[in-house]
Amino acid sequence: MKRKTLLFAIMIAGIYSCASLGSKTLYLDENTKLIENTKIIVSQPTLISVNQAENEVQEILTLVAQQELKDFNFIIEKSEDKLPEFNIIENEMKNAVAHDINADYVLTAKIELLKVMNQTRDCKVEYKLVSTKTGKLVFHSKFNTTFGATVVVVPGIKDYPNTDQIMLIGLSSGFHQFKNKLMKE
Repeated sequence: MKRKTLLFAIMIAGIYSCASLGSKTLYLDENTKLIENTKIIVSQPTLISVNQAENEVQEILTLVAQQELKDFNFIIEKSEDKLPEFNIIENEMKNAVAHDINADYVLTAKIELLKVMNQTRDCKVEYKLVSTKTGKLVFHSKFNTTFGATVVVVPGIKDYPNTDQIMLIGLSSGFHQFKNKLMKE
């Protein structure tokens, strides 16, 4: 009985820590503090091996950001403007600070679906948060469901998640570092 209890406790701890295992903060501006009513616009994502339209994924990403960050009372909206791509956004915005953007920050993402034998098995998500006032990168993180998502599959009862579900797990869990590092008091 003690073994079962210990095994169960280890499983719960493992599942709980999964998001942190698959997450990594690549850059954090320690001086940046996001306050209530901070306006964040979600730019068009960079997609790798994703079959959905960029606009559709941007809409989903906006909804996920609103849900994941609702406790912080941010204003999160989808950007209607074409902004620089994920890999060059901070350089482009630094060179031409976007004073005409009606927001405090731009949130951009790079999303890659990893396929094995023509089936989506994992999702990599990177997030960048760039200041529209200074054009500087304030936060950059990455998340990989390979290391950060435990999926329990019970044949006939619970199957492996489909492509959309895997992408949602990646997008949602990718905010782990954002909430734990950037929003830390």
